Amino acid sequence: MATLSKIMLSESADGDGIRIGTAAPIDGSDTTIHTAVTGTTDKDLVTLFAYNDHTAAVALHLKWGDTTDSIIQSIPAQEGLVLVCADLPISDANVITASAATVDVITIFGYANRIDVA
Repeated sequence: MATLSKIMLSESADGDGIRIGTAAPIDGSDTTIHTAVTGTTDKDLVTLFAYNDHTAAVALHLKWGDTTDSIIQSIPAQEGLVLVCADLPISDANVITASAATVDVITIFGYANRIDVA
């Protein structure tokens, strides 16, 4: 029987926000957000929120696992938490990374719902 548990993002063990300190575009030197569960049957369903502390909107770039294209979303300035994604699946130790058009102004918060298939 499968079990579901809510976990912190792997790069935020205490639930703290993850500051995006790398410049867009995605280039391999990006900020790690979460490393998924190992294996292909168990899944992490990841939900992310972003906050922009800058005075202007900033483009956030996310790379989801082995996907070649990044997800780009404009995060408005100082408007609270913005939902970036809700329950997107990732597994097999794939990694979610991020960069931003302006460094050190975007902070990511979130969690994963881990589905363990027994």
